[in-house]
Amino acid sequence: CLARPELVLVEVSEADGARAPGNAVELIAENIVFPVIDSAGAKIESRVVLGQPCGASNRRMDVDSYGGIIPHGSCSFSGKDPFHPERAGAYMARYVAKSIVASGLAKNLFVTLAYSKSQKAPVVVRAVSGTGEDLSDVIKAKFDFRPEAIVEHFGLCKPIYQQTAVYGHFGRDMFPWEDV
Repeated sequence: CLARPELVLVEVSEADGARAPGNAVELIAENIVFPVIDSAGAKIESRVVLGQPCGASNRRMDVDSYGGIIPHGSCSFSGKDPFHPERAGAYMARYVAKSIVASGLAKNLFVTLAYSKSQKAPVVVRAVSGTGEDLSDVIKAKFDFRPEAIVEHFGLCKPIYQQTAVYGHFGRDMFPWEDV
């Protein structure tokens, strides 16, 4: 026999300056929680958090990106809000690599970005072609790697993430970071 929950906690993630509608918790409870679990009589609590993971959080990057072909950190970007460097940086690295290849500067490009929580811009920006040519200065001059700029450039605050949860984040022209 499955027990009914005594408490359902609904966290609503908000960005600075953007607020969820006043009835967001009720809408989530009625349309998502109640249809999925028998929570009759459960106490519904909510809290508003700024910039927290949501959805499919902590699904490993190798699932969502290139498998083991391209090295990456151990964090994830599924479920992260768009301002997390894991997500924004990965999209920008893909976009930069595709842009450089499309421009004819290289046949392929490996872009490395490293972020620190205490810095607004990445602490490492590196780009090396398949022939070993260092194009780091080229991409630093052409692209803005700050998470806020990436979010604005790609419109990452729009509800576009359902498709990334199904077939991954890369390789489909429907995503703005694929459009070069």
